[in-house]
Amino acid sequence: MFQRWLPSGPADAYLTTPMTADLAANTAVSFTTTTTWQAYAGENTLRYLAQVFGLVAQNFLAGAAGLAVGFAFIRGIARERSATLGNFWVDIIRSLLWVIIPLSLIGSILLVWQGVPLNMEHYTLVSTLEGRAQIIPQGPVAALEFIKNLGTNGGGFFNANGAHPYANPTPVTNFIGLLAIAILPASLMITFGRITHRPRAGWTLLTVMVALFMLGGTARLHRNIVCLCFLHGKQRTDHGGVECQQPLLQRNNHHRHVGRAIRVSCVGTGIGWTVRRPTSPAIFGREPAE
Repeated sequence: MFQRWLPSGPADAYLTTPMTADLAANTAVSFTTTTTWQAYAGENTLRYLAQVFGLVAQNFLAGAAGLAVGFAFIRGIARERSATLGNFWVDIIRSLLWVIIPLSLIGSILLVWQGVPLNMEHYTLVSTLEGRAQIIPQGPVAALEFIKNLGTNGGGFFNANGAHPYANPTPVTNFIGLLAIAILPASLMITFGRITHRPRAGWTLLTVMVALFMLGGTARLHRNIVCLCFLHGKQRTDHGGVECQQPLLQRNNHHRHVGRAIRVSCVGTGIGWTVRRPTSPAIFGREPAE
């Protein structure tokens, strides 16, 4: 709530969303509990220091707390005759110093290498090829982007999160983000085998995880193919082809008044797009048939 008095950027002119008491409480609880649900756009709501010390720090602590709980669960299986499961605070410190911070440093450096910003500069005002003025946000983006994936926290520096070109500029950064999401859960399976002195059990759990992932990915890929074939206007074939299904049309309740926007997405897939239509009553005097 008092972040506007912090010395870092961006300038007050770009902070158009007020950090009210309810929004501040929601954001604090959300990032503390790894929910990381954002009801704001980071580039026009928070200063750089608020992002780094308020949100990035919570991403580290929340990820470490999750690892500590995982260790306690594994010890509960391994220590059948013990009355203790270890020290929670010791596990948090070890998780931070030995796992999360080293991996985050390496991952953030890789993101910077690929073009993700890590600076404290003010927003840049540029002129586009069309001659229009455009504001390009800056900030310590790489400090947040890797740990949010490593700790499976979610959220993002920008309102568009990973869809923003600064947060995910190349296929390499996209792969790094996907790898960061999976590396700790997969490693915990190997850790389970070592702590319980049953390494085969750990590898078995990891194999099951990979098999379920591949099964879900294959089903998802099939649904995406169905959606894409609809986009390209293909029809069903009787000789091994894919049946194209109508996507689910989701109209904005306010599209009659705001930009005539229609959200189109395919059921059960991650494919979606937005169609914005001109608002001339001569063209769209009535709603199209379903």
